[in-house]
Amino acid sequence: MKEIDLGFLIARFSHFYAVSPDAVLETPIRRFWFMNGCIERIMAQKDMRALTVAAASQSGEGAKQYREKLCLDMGEIYVMNEFYDAPPVSKRDEAGFQALKDMC
Repeated sequence: MKEIDLGFLIARFSHFYAVSPDAVLETPIRRFWFMNGCIERIMAQKDMRALTVAAASQSGEGAKQYREKLCLDMGEIYVMNEFYDAPPVSKRDEAGFQALKDMC
């Protein structure tokens, strides 16, 4: 390697990982080069996801299948126990609703 634009690499690292330039300079050199090398891989992974979403959205069935895949990838966030008391479902007061409509 003949030249390295270290200013750009530090700025890119700082921006991508949301750390200050001073924090970048305090990063051990092996970790800096490892994490700097991962930036392109992480961005490629995000771009692949965006490309897949764009392609899947071109058809209703494709979007549905991709949504199901994402739900599987995401996994369960929480599981409710069977003793959960759901709030009662209230019914609309039809007479009151009609009275409001008649005011207009």
